[in-house]
Amino acid sequence: MERIMAVVSSERKYADRLCNYVNRKGDLIYTAVAFEDMESCIGFGRNHRVEMILADREIIYGNGAFSGRNLPSARTIVLDDSSAYSASPGPHTENGTLVLRKYQPAEQLIRGIIERCPDTE
Repeated sequence: MERIMAVVSSERKYADRLCNYVNRKGDLIYTAVAFEDMESCIGFGRNHRVEMILADREIIYGNGAFSGRNLPSARTIVLDDSSAYSASPGPHTENGTLVLRKYQPAEQLIRGIIERCPDTE
């Protein structure tokens, strides 16, 4: 069964490029699929097992925040593009959820996932 990592970002070009990198590089055991909104991701998840979600902070915590109930098997990772992230020591957790800097080289982002989620390589 194919293992899916959803990349959910309001910036479609960002999501597409990150997915292309992940799928081409092959460091992770997931096939990456891009989405512009959580509704599309949840719809996709009705027919596919989404195991990991990388999503913009606004999508996870914003209006109509994603609760995880619709995709209970998915591990959620927040992509943070705020300036407040720079005050933190790098990848960290907030309320048990991994937070990674959104705008960094894709290789570093993937390394952060592998380091914090060892079952991903």
